[in-house]
Amino acid sequence: MDDVLAYCEEQDYVVEKICLYHLSKEAREETLAFCKNFDASLVFAEETSLELTHPLADKGLGLKWLSDYLGLSLSECIAVGDSFNDESILKVAGLSVSMGNGKSEIKSLCDEIVCDNDHGGVAMAIHKFLLGRS
Repeated sequence: MDDVLAYCEEQDYVVEKICLYHLSKEAREETLAFCKNFDASLVFAEETSLELTHPLADKGLGLKWLSDYLGLSLSECIAVGDSFNDESILKVAGLSVSMGNGKSEIKSLCDEIVCDNDHGGVAMAIHKFLLGRS
């Protein structure tokens, strides 16, 4: 697509998220430099992707809103993630859990690490931390 912004403006709906995939990390860095002045949250997700979202479309803010809505404290919340687009939610949750295949930076900020996503990591987190089973 030659002009992503023009495409978004032409739609009958609000585009909430754009994922840009690149052939290399260097190409992603060039796109990041181009987009740095956009009024958007820019986050690396997969190996060569860049996610653009509204600045307030943030997983951490979403968890704060949901916990307030449900009458829970953040200390009662568990978040599971594996990449930089999960960083904000992992920082605010009472218990942060990284998938085994998570980025090393994400693993380092988490309280626990479970199996990877191909070996039931989320199920392991649910069983261990919500159901009290091992």
